[in-house]
Amino acid sequence: MASDKLIQDADLSALSTFKLPARARHLLTLSAIEDLNLDVLSEPDVLILGGGSNTVFLSDWPGLVVLNQLKGLSARPDGNEVVVSVGAGESWHHLVCHCLDQGWYGLENLILIPGSVGAAPIQNIGAYGVELSSVIEQVVTWDRLAKETKVFDRNACQFAYRDSIFKHVANARYLITQVDFRLQTVFEPRTDYPSLKDALDRHKGGEVLNQDNTPMQQARTLAATIMRLRRHRLPDPNRIANVGSFFKNPIVTMDQLNALIENFPDLPHWPVTDPHLGQGAKL
Repeated sequence: MASDKLIQDADLSALSTFKLPARARHLLTLSAIEDLNLDVLSEPDVLILGGGSNTVFLSDWPGLVVLNQLKGLSARPDGNEVVVSVGAGESWHHLVCHCLDQGWYGLENLILIPGSVGAAPIQNIGAYGVELSSVIEQVVTWDRLAKETKVFDRNACQFAYRDSIFKHVANARYLITQVDFRLQTVFEPRTDYPSLKDALDRHKGGEVLNQDNTPMQQARTLAATIMRLRRHRLPDPNRIANVGSFFKNPIVTMDQLNALIENFPDLPHWPVTDPHLGQGAKL
């Protein structure tokens, strides 16, 4: 491959939000689809990076680091919905803001989550009562071993609580190149999450449901409230090194939940379907 596409003995300290010192044997910045055919991508010991907010380097990386910078955004109207196709290297937060500006709804509760679009489906990001899986149309990937494009529809992604098929395929076989979302052009706010509902009540959140305001004004009020909550709980990774929120609620079986509720009737819980557990609950 051309020498200008591969950096040897690359410094990785600026490529993760913790900014820990680390180096990689090789670094490839992936910014064009045609680069997916490069032989180096089929090598073992490949680490794929997006925004670096979910990566902590404990030592140098012995193989290739791929910085996914595939960009682009297009939209296709479909009745009261719109299918938005986004390059994996786009900023997640910037995507949510752009969709708000366009009047495409469904991502508001996920605003200000650090990282890239391509990283979002891997752990099925979620916040304030909304999970990414609810708006995914499909995930387009590059199969590094077969050297071909493979498309996963929502069911094939095997989404669960902070989980997907992409977390369980060895050696990052599938490199996500594009994510397609099915969003709404009619705003339907999701405000039932307890801390969000409380914040809306305390900060004129009634505007979210105020029919005198436009749907975009309502959506912006909801998004602004969620950003205020996130900034109160988490430091800005651009100012204080951190990996964002990495807390994961425990998942229990229905039998375990029923036993707990006998002793703790007010225990908060939410139903979940886990591909490994089946029907259960998130505490």
